[in-house]
Amino acid sequence: DSGAMTAVYFTVENTAPVPDTLNGVTSDAAELVGLHMSMQHEGTMHMAELSALAVPAEDSLLFRPMGAHVMLTRLTRPLMEGDTVAVRLGFVSGKSIEVRAGVRKP
Repeated sequence: DSGAMTAVYFTVENTAPVPDTLNGVTSDAAELVGLHMSMQHEGTMHMAELSALAVPAEDSLLFRPMGAHVMLTRLTRPLMEGDTVAVRLGFVSGKSIEVRAGVRKP
């Protein structure tokens, strides 16, 4: 609501026959960028920062509300509906990919 933070959701697909691990995220859209997981504990929703997430071989990893997501904190510019945000994902394998997410109202 304050415009100071937002979450990014997407799907990472690993078509390789070996697993990989997502261990880094960056974006020019925010001062702080991190992997997070939302979870329920004793009836209350909590969010925990993660250092890495496994991406199984020939499978996918879904980033979604109330689950894994990329958290953008202290946005560097206001985000308007229809904008796009670029996030770079780094993997243990050395691969790096850019995800472009469309901005929409919650």
